Amino acid sequence: MKNTKLSIIPIFGLLLIFCTNAFAANEEINQIVELGLSKSFDIKVENERMDKAYRTRWNNWSRLLPTLSLSGGRIFDRAEAYNSGIIDTTKTWYSNLYATASWRIWDNMQNITNIQQGQIDYQYQKNSSYLRIQEYIIRLVELFLDYELIKKRQEIETRRLEENQKVLDQTKQLLDAGVKTRMDVLDVEIQVVDAQRSLSEITTRLGISRQNLLLQLNSKDDEKLPEFDFFKLVPYYQSSFDEKFEDFKLNWEKKYLQNHFEIRNLSNNLERSRLTLRQSRLGYFPRLDFTITEQWDYSRKISRTGYSEGEDGVLNSTSMGLQLTWTVWDWFATPNTILNEGSNFQIADTEYRRGLRTIQREITNSIAQYELNEIQLKAAKMLLDKSEMWVYHSRERFKLGRLTNMELQRAINQTYQAKVNVATYLKDKFLYMARILYHMGYDLAPETSAVPWR
Repeated sequence: MKNTKLSIIPIFGLLLIFCTNAFAANEEINQIVELGLSKSFDIKVENERMDKAYRTRWNNWSRLLPTLSLSGGRIFDRAEAYNSGIIDTTKTWYSNLYATASWRIWDNMQNITNIQQGQIDYQYQKNSSYLRIQEYIIRLVELFLDYELIKKRQEIETRRLEENQKVLDQTKQLLDAGVKTRMDVLDVEIQVVDAQRSLSEITTRLGISRQNLLLQLNSKDDEKLPEFDFFKLVPYYQSSFDEKFEDFKLNWEKKYLQNHFEIRNLSNNLERSRLTLRQSRLGYFPRLDFTITEQWDYSRKISRTGYSEGEDGVLNSTSMGLQLTWTVWDWFATPNTILNEGSNFQIADTEYRRGLRTIQREITNSIAQYELNEIQLKAAKMLLDKSEMWVYHSRERFKLGRLTNMELQRAINQTYQAKVNVATYLKDKFLYMARILYHMGYDLAPETSAVPWR
């Protein structure tokens, strides 16, 4: 019983270490996404687009209200006349002010259509901003995971080189003892050179991957990137994925497809085209405007014949009226406009149907790829466990001279290749998870990030 209690302590210690490392890895991925969003040019551009769409929507509403315009001026006029040898000079100052209120009573629903289209455009821009930022996050996560995977491969290749170097040293010792031949030594030296070549290539690829990641982050070359153990990585969106995946897999056509943001945008385009077609058909009907104008005129006249002066004048007038405008002949411009908008509607309808099929195919492929990757990852982990046991026993047999260099090298190489496979499948798993969450409509931006739709 005493031994049992003592054994619980290291178990809890291991669990604590594992949870701490997993949480740290979670925070690192979260950190890299927040860093990218804080420096991204895309966020700035999307904020401007959202502001522009909002102002356009307000302008469309304002056209329903009357407009008020003011105008005024001041004019000086000087005239001279000869009358019986006497010069008569007249100077006149004119001042005027106009205030005009106009209200288009009926415009064949043009303003109503503009308001509806403005609302559609605003929602379209909101959805587009969401899609662009989600795609940016997925691309950023992909570049970051690629960078970390290459770092892990560099670490694995370094260990493989060290293992080969140890085998080379042991082989040389066995050569001195007469157990191995010079061919055995050459065989191991070839493996060492190959490992050095592979490590050099991986190091070069790591530098390129880092530059691509920094470019996506809009960061300087000396930016410090977070580090973590790739095999203990838990993405910040893992819990949401685990919670929703089974329901999504069973009900994505019924519950998720119509709420997909790409489908929403295609639907918005279709609705906007329908409204434009409806509006073009109303081009045959007249328009009616109501106008009220208030006019103030003031004049001061100075007539100088000798020293005589003129008089002032004030004029105030009000006018109002209705104006009916009806285009009865426009050389087939209106019929052609209707035909063009009808074609645009058919194009939008076709794009909607095609987009719907494309999204359906992408979702089914993403689910299938994720499930296939899970099978491959499980098999790779099992193979890694077996390979590590194989290497352990192979080393023992090699020390006793019961195993050839080639057989030991094959065991070592297979073990490190199995580690590379596990890391690669893990990276693919996290990317498939992010893409599936994207199709679910899950917001991949961390809660603390400032994004346009929040």
